[in-house]
Amino acid sequence: MNQYNENDLFNFFENEKKVAEKMMKERESVLKEIFKHKIKPNFLIYMLNKVKNEMGTELGHYFDFSVSIEKTVKWDFVSPDYEICRMIVGVHRSKTLLLEEEPLAKLQNDNQYIGKLTQEVITHIKLRYYAADYFRNKQIIFGEEFLYYPFPYRLFALSLNACFLMSDNRQIINDIKTSYFYITIFNKAITALTLLGDNMFDSVYPICRAIIEIFLKLNILELNPGLINEYNKFVEYDFDRQKNDGKYTREFLDKFENRINRSENIKNNYLFYGWVDALNGYHNIVTKNAYSLEGLSIYLNNVFNQGELYDTLIKYYKKCNSFTHGNVASSLFPLYDYFDITVMLELTIPNTYRMLCNIMECDEKIDGNDILTGLFDEFEDFIKQKDAATPEILEKYYKKHPMQ
Repeated sequence: MNQYNENDLFNFFENEKKVAEKMMKERESVLKEIFKHKIKPNFLIYMLNKVKNEMGTELGHYFDFSVSIEKTVKWDFVSPDYEICRMIVGVHRSKTLLLEEEPLAKLQNDNQYIGKLTQEVITHIKLRYYAADYFRNKQIIFGEEFLYYPFPYRLFALSLNACFLMSDNRQIINDIKTSYFYITIFNKAITALTLLGDNMFDSVYPICRAIIEIFLKLNILELNPGLINEYNKFVEYDFDRQKNDGKYTREFLDKFENRINRSENIKNNYLFYGWVDALNGYHNIVTKNAYSLEGLSIYLNNVFNQGELYDTLIKYYKKCNSFTHGNVASSLFPLYDYFDITVMLELTIPNTYRMLCNIMECDEKIDGNDILTGLFDEFEDFIKQKDAATPEILEKYYKKHPMQ
């Protein structure tokens, strides 16, 4: 039997400690190098250690630290430190995008800011199953990792959780006459956010345009449930037209001839919005552009008195039209697209999620995390940041942080 004296054991553990410290320093050095153009390296490592120390063994609930033959064969490894660093960079950069060096350095030494940043990163980790775990490992077009910014990250989590809720409760969903609208909105939201994460901005706008249109229709149909059958009739008219080389059915043409607003003569507009003729009081409120999305927004504004919401959505809807028809390309500065896309999704996805949870009578929280409150409460600060992003400020920003 081997005999070990006290000195041998001490030397053994000291050597193991030195090896571990060396590996840790090498790992930190690699992380600093990877993210050095996006965040102050020492601050990154400080935040990484702070987040890990605060979570402790709880990290094991959100990351799989096990090693197996199957993982080795598939090369299926996730580096918790690397992913947490991506979260830290995403949250930190989203809050400090336009800051100069001096206020940025001051903020990084502010204990209150550090505490808030730590908690937001921990929330990111707790939502990982609904967000980062589904992100593409590599971007198609390199650039900012916008999906790790707080608003896109949480919007992705909301959308995915909505899909889980609907998938797990199919009987309830089948009984909801407007289920198509919820399914479509959240599926499109995940697609839009994925493309945002890949920096493919001009492909996102047509999807956001569809989300806005479906969202406004859903608002009216939830307010007037008896209207869904008439809406479905017009959907069938459109299907029939597509099957018949663009020719309208006799039934649709008869409806068009008997439309309520006689001053509007475009059949295509009536095909998509003629169902509003069955909505009591609609034409008393909407006298111009009645058969259009703008008409729906006027009606909803009158009912809910939320003009800013619906006016903003119509403004963005019109902007999206230019991208849909290929008239414009993405803006010169990606941050413009990030701000615009985030606003469109923030104005539609949380409201749709809340409506879905109300109908399904389920908890709005995701694994105990109140995501909706944070999204609503912090939106005003986000808009202030967006408004501060003038062309001059962004030009200065991109000189300092060249696009990759």
